[in-house]
Amino acid sequence: MVRADIQAANGLELRPACQRLGTIVDGVPGAGAPPVTSTAGQTWNAGAAAYAQAVSTCGNLFDGTPLPPTVLLARTTEALNTADGHWARLAAQIGAPAQIIPANGQLPAR
Repeated sequence: MVRADIQAANGLELRPACQRLGTIVDGVPGAGAPPVTSTAGQTWNAGAAAYAQAVSTCGNLFDGTPLPPTVLLARTTEALNTADGHWARLAAQIGAPAQIIPANGQLPAR
């Protein structure tokens, strides 16, 4: 929902969407983990780190960070795109779909 709320300029829903994304990212294995040596592991961790950066930057919209909202929104979107790109590359590396956090912020049931 973060991307959708940014595109719709829906500030009222953006904060809860960022918080939901943060909860999801907190559960991503490798988020904040030290680098691993395998290429796939590095790509996974880079994606997890980029999602975590998106959460942090999105949170900056609401914590008094002295940057214009347009800059923070652009940085949030850029971090989400970077994360998706890393995990799309991971899918190519391992020959299986990578789990990209969908726009609605909900991971499919396992």
